[in-house]
Amino acid sequence: MNHRVASLLSFILLTMILALPSQVLAVERFALVIGNGAYKTKPIKQAVADARAVKNRLQEMGFSVVYRENLGENDIEATLNEFRDRLEAGAQALFFYSGHAMQLNGVNYLSPVDTKVESGKDVQLQSLNLNHVLDIMNNAGTQPNLVFLDASRKSPFSNKVHKGVFGLAKVEPAAGMLISYANGLGRFAEDGDGASSLYTENLLAAMNEIDTPIQSLMARFGEKVAQVSMGKQLPWLADRIGGDYFLASGRFTAAKAEATDGNAPAPAAPRHGDVMTEPLTGMEFIYIEPGTFMMGSPESEAERYDDEQLHEVRINRGFWMSKYEVTFEQYDAFSKATRHARPLDENWGRGKRPVIYVRWFNAVAYANWLSGQTGQHYRLPTEAEWEYAARAGTTTAYSFGDNVDDFVDYAWNGKSANYRTHPVGGKRPNPWGLYDMHGNVWEWTASKYAEDYDGSEIEDSSLDISRDKRVVRGGAWYFFPRGMRSADRRTYNPKYQLSYIGFRLIREQ
Repeated sequence: MNHRVASLLSFILLTMILALPSQVLAVERFALVIGNGAYKTKPIKQAVADARAVKNRLQEMGFSVVYRENLGENDIEATLNEFRDRLEAGAQALFFYSGHAMQLNGVNYLSPVDTKVESGKDVQLQSLNLNHVLDIMNNAGTQPNLVFLDASRKSPFSNKVHKGVFGLAKVEPAAGMLISYANGLGRFAEDGDGASSLYTENLLAAMNEIDTPIQSLMARFGEKVAQVSMGKQLPWLADRIGGDYFLASGRFTAAKAEATDGNAPAPAAPRHGDVMTEPLTGMEFIYIEPGTFMMGSPESEAERYDDEQLHEVRINRGFWMSKYEVTFEQYDAFSKATRHARPLDENWGRGKRPVIYVRWFNAVAYANWLSGQTGQHYRLPTEAEWEYAARAGTTTAYSFGDNVDDFVDYAWNGKSANYRTHPVGGKRPNPWGLYDMHGNVWEWTASKYAEDYDGSEIEDSSLDISRDKRVVRGGAWYFFPRGMRSADRRTYNPKYQLSYIGFRLIREQ
């Protein structure tokens, strides 16, 4: 029996098992599977076996598979060309990779087994750029496109070119695409002691589920990996498939722009001021629309500092910002799940008070954990996003105006705060509904500090774990009003744990 006949019989059998009233369309299915394990430096014992197992399972499901193990640098172009030549519009496509990878300047590179890295240029010339694979799938008109990356291991090459960068960088999936990482953004996945890696072992088990949409399937799969690893490995998922897709059968029901009666509109895009609640932590988020604002302070502003140069900044994408600072209650759940140490509280109390004594690294770890748990991308705000949200359309020193006498209504600070933190939300919000943007605790941002604004203020440096100073914003319980102005910026070493620094999160749209 040849391969195409076997694939057809497999597909017919799965269709009979489903026995669903919805029509199942016979579509072509293609996959590229690569397992790289035979590295001279830090080989990966399970990578090839994992790739073979995935290849076999995909062939059973009717995929035509381009398969490579221990791919070398000279074979990259031919492999991509073969995969590209097989794809056709209207088909379904899948990419699975197991092996070393690293990110450089926000781009992910998959490492051939014979790579020799001494510089960033070596990475770019010798490695398989993940974006090239994604472009092949997007340009072919295949849909859905599925990407599984068992590649968040500690690369032996990354420290040579970009010291201190963990794991893989975030990739924005195109419409119709799903991307799954073995661990959260910027985190490592371990090989484990079994015949398969923890990620691939559970992925293979999930592939056996017949009548479960892949979105639900991947959510349960992620929970399983997190449970088995005791919170150390939390797969990250980005999904823009836009409908229900059943991996085992290939059945795909695309989401409709309108209901079948033609009268009910599609779900509306979020609008400025909309509120949503993250169910795992109960954290509330407010949607902030994109826009342009003047960042910094005019020379006429009282008590300004020289590093607050006034300049125009464009926020290109809307985002959800947490209404309150992250609380002890929310952070303690992370500590319990991941066995991170519980931060001190100065005996002021925990619960709804903003968490303190958290390093910048801790704040990033929390955001990565929540991302892995939920399949959404959470992170610290950039410095520009923070000031944009804090100003809330105002140009005054504070979001409530220039009158310091009004400060007591909007911020916990100094004597009025009894020189300690207070439960979040106890003062008035700013015009966009955000609380404690002035006072209570300073808040870590994702941005590195540059005395003269140089673009760092719009950059998310969460994946760079160097000890370069990071910007904090908003002032704290012990501080004078001068340090709580919307433009005021302070900088701290990211390893510092202090009683007056906490953080809040952004959820990307």
